[in-house]
This record gives sequence, C-alpha cells and structure tokens, in this order.
Amino acid sequence: MAGDNSEYQLNFNVFPITPDILGCIRCSEIGNMIFSRVDAISSTRFQRTCRTAARAIKHFNTRAFNIEIYLSRFFLDPVAFRSLQERTGTVIGGSTALSFFDRSVHDGDNINLYVNPGHNYEVARHLVDNQGYEFRPTIDGDQDIAQLFERVDNNQRRESIYLATSIDGAHQFIRRKASGQVVEALIMSTARSPVHAILSTHSTAAMNLISSSCAVALYPRATFNGHNHKMTWNIANSREDGSLTTYEYTRRGYNTKSWISDEGCKDLLMSGKQRRVGDGNCWVITFETKKSENHSNMNALFQNSWKLVDAATSATMRFCVVSLPIFRYSYTVAASEAAAAMRDFYEAQWPHERAAREVNCLHQTWYVVGLSQVYMLTAAGGTVLYTILYAARSRLGNTSMTLVIAVAPL
Repeated sequence: MAGDNSEYQLNFNVFPITPDILGCIRCSEIGNMIFSRVDAISSTRFQRTCRTAARAIKHFNTRAFNIEIYLSRFFLDPVAFRSLQERTGTVIGGSTALSFFDRSVHDGDNINLYVNPGHNYEVARHLVDNQGYEFRPTIDGDQDIAQLFERVDNNQRRESIYLATSIDGAHQFIRRKASGQVVEALIMSTARSPVHAILSTHSTAAMNLISSSCAVALYPRATFNGHNHKMTWNIANSREDGSLTTYEYTRRGYNTKSWISDEGCKDLLMSGKQRRVGDGNCWVITFETKKSENHSNMNALFQNSWKLVDAATSATMRFCVVSLPIFRYSYTVAASEAAAAMRDFYEAQWPHERAAREVNCLHQTWYVVGLSQVYMLTAAGGTVLYTILYAARSRLGNTSMTLVIAVAPL
C-alpha cells in the first residue's frame, strides 16, 4: 500500500464540508473520479479536514501512487525491475519521477535510471534480456554493450578526487510496443552515486527519486508549493546547460525561480538546515516490499545528507562525497564529523582487508554504512560506536551479518 509521511506539512485553510460531499466521496468510484482531477496539494489539504476525507484520499492514493502501474508504462516485468533496483541501488529520477508525484502522464516520456558505479552492465543486461529493450549506441561509440559498460565501470573505479561532474554518461535503450510507440530508457552512469547526481541537478523539480521501496521528493514545498526553484551554482550543469534542461520542466508547468526572500528560503528550501534523504521535510511515499538480503540498499539510500546554503542569492548545495575502498557505495555527507568517523573506520578496517587479500586475491569485503548512527553517536561525545551492516561479497559467494565495533573517542 502506498502512503506518505505525516511530517511533510502544507499551509491550508479549513473549509466547511457538507453531508452531500461526504456522501459522494464515500463511494470509491465517485471519489476516485473527483480526486484524479485534483492536484497533490489540494488533496493533502482535503485529507486533513475530517476522517471521511482522510479515508477517501488514502483509498485513492493506494491506486494513484501504485508503483506497479507506473512502471508498467516502461517495463514488461515491473516486479523484476524492482528486484533489480533493490539489488543494485538503482533509482529513477528526472521528469518521470516528478510525474509520479503529480500523477501526470506526458507523451514521449522517457525514464532515467541513475545507476551506481559497478552496476551499469548488470542494469543494461536486464533491460535487454528481461524488459525487451535494444541498446542504441552513439554514432562514434562502442557498438558492443559488454565492452561499453566494462569500460564505463572500469573508469568509475578510478580515483576521481577532482571530479567536476556527477554523471559519467547517458546511454540510450529503446523498446517498441505493439502499438508502434517507442519507449526510451536512459542509463545515467553516475560518477559517485545516484543521490550525488540528483543533488547536483538544475532545480528542485528534478530532485525526486524512486527506489525499489519508496518515492522521495527532496524539496516538495519548493517544487509543488513554490513551483520549482533553480539551483544556480550546482556543479552538474553550466548555466547554459541548466537553461536547456529546465525547458522540459517549464513545459510541464514548473517555471523556475532563482530568487526568494530569506524567510521564503527557510520555509521552502530549509536553507542552512542539515537534511537527509527521507527526513521530515521530504515527501515520502512507501511501497509494499518483500524483505531480502539486499534490503540494506534501501537503508543506504536514507543515509545521504546535505545542506543548502545561500539559497536567497546563489543556492549552493554543501556536502562532501565519501568514497572509500571498503564501502560498497559512495555517500553524500553534510557533517564533517560524520565524514571523519567514516574515514577513521576505514583506516581501522583496511589493514584487515589487505591481509585477507594476501590470502585470497579475489577477496572483497563491502560495507554498507548506517551513517545517521555514526554521526549521532559521534556528536554526542564519548565512545564512538560504528553500526555497520556488513555484506561480505566475493566471487566465492555472499554472506550477511551485523557487525558492531567500538573504538576510542575522536
């Protein structure tokens, strides 16, 4: 069942509801017909007027935000694709993620898949083998899908401390439906992580993501109340590129704004406040999921943090991207204390990893980090407790366990 988090607040005025209206919305067919023509803000306001309205909106949302129906526009087997998402940490972003929240459908929609480094070939093979897509290489690019994504993944493994972009490349796949309609999927090969790439986009309307277990709008007030705010100095795009990219959102009714008052910044953009994916300022819609050994990927998504500064003038995202050899994924980290704690953990564990590789050259241990716990316990002072969800992955097999390590204070 789809549901949204209760902490995301909207300003509204209560208005009287007559018994006739309540009688109509008790009928699910009539209620669904009415609510399908109401935007997300209005339906949220109506939901909070009385219990009958709340039940009616909840029933409508179960279908309106049904992830299987949404994915069926793009995939032959939505369940298999969600399993791939859980396994690889792949998320959906771009304008189609926005359309999931505002319940709109647009002709020619494509789907952007933000893929973690090391998983590009697996996602590409899934699109071809399971979802009926064909790879469309560029004119001067690699024609062989295996060679292309082997090169992409190898490049992503290189140290890139001075990386100036969050996307290494976009790769096109198409599928022709029986009706003749062509569906396009783009693999966005991220340089560090999907969250890093999405935080580096041009405006708040593009800062939405869909994982295997939930959909998250990072700036719902700025996007749906404030009608989209431009991130002028984000590193993913030059000003010219940003103007070209925002055209797609403008066409959908999300005209960008680049200046608001200081008070508006705090209300719409939460400027100066440390944020985290899935926090109370996000709009989160959860999906029904089956727990598996890859459930840690969902937890890893929620451990990314950031802070928006200078929002009234130049809107700059502030975070560092932590990429260390023992961590399976990279993380955006707003607090320097959290980044330092991760570094200390790496330095403590790396000698053990190096010793294991001397015994078995194929050995590789990956750690998926509970960053919120690391930061919280570090900030509290005293003993630093690292809570690590341990996932040992090697060519010899997979194991999973929970490992808790206590070390000396920072």
